[in-house]
Amino acid sequence: MRHHYHRKRVTVLLQCLPVLPVVYQFDHGKAKVHSTPPPTVLVQSPSLRQVQVAAEWLANHQHKNPDLEVALNLILQGRIVPAETGESVAIAHTSSTDAFMQGDIRGIVMAKPGSLSLEGGDRQTVESLLTLAQLRDCPKRVATSSQTKDWLRPLLLQHYLLEREHNPLVMLCTQVPGGGEGRWALPQDKPVASLC
Repeated sequence: MRHHYHRKRVTVLLQCLPVLPVVYQFDHGKAKVHSTPPPTVLVQSPSLRQVQVAAEWLANHQHKNPDLEVALNLILQGRIVPAETGESVAIAHTSSTDAFMQGDIRGIVMAKPGSLSLEGGDRQTVESLLTLAQLRDCPKRVATSSQTKDWLRPLLLQHYLLEREHNPLVMLCTQVPGGGEGRWALPQDKPVASLC
């Protein structure tokens, strides 16, 4: 998605997502406490181990986000160092420690100037990750899955005008086809690919 936008800065500094309050329900004079989900915390400078867990969560996530998967894997390979390239990564999780597991992850965002890749498991997480990313600047391109798009699109329309919107079909190969030959694309392949 590309965005034509009006300058409108978000000035909320976000440390963690809001905690849902405990709900008390009275039943014939007895108070029943309904458990609440644990608070969601944002890790804004994740370690490589945390990025690894996030990449595994994303790979196993029901809705795919290839842009974000590739970016996280490039970080793990050392080909992208967010602190050196001006990119930022944040992981939303519900663990009480920073040693979270896949089941604790609620969402991931990777932002760089003009571009944003975001995936979240619920609307609140998506909203918090977007707010964090907006502190860096207005995204001109956003990559997300169809499920996250349903939560993200209305939030984007509150601040920006969408210039274009695409719903590409992405095919992921999980096994090498029998008898197949080939190689990974290289940067020098770009001129040839643009002719297609």
